[in-house]
Amino acid sequence: MLDLMAERGYGPMHIGKTIHLEAGFDFDRVAIVYYPGVDYFADLVSSAFYQRIFSNKQLGDSQAVITAPLTTLVLS
Repeated sequence: MLDLMAERGYGPMHIGKTIHLEAGFDFDRVAIVYYPGVDYFADLVSSAFYQRIFSNKQLGDSQAVITAPLTTLVLS
């Protein structure tokens, strides 16, 4: 997966261990990843490459939060 990300010019900005701040969440890793846009992300997750690697994922295996860099909003 990281090879594909590097090839396309996006990817992880930070990967590390989680710190448990609230009961009920049992994630062991966190990743902050840059994608060039929502359409790009949608194309990625529907690609045959992604489906071949992550087709066995279930809801709840991961949690994603979409954010936008503040600097692009402030400087526009």
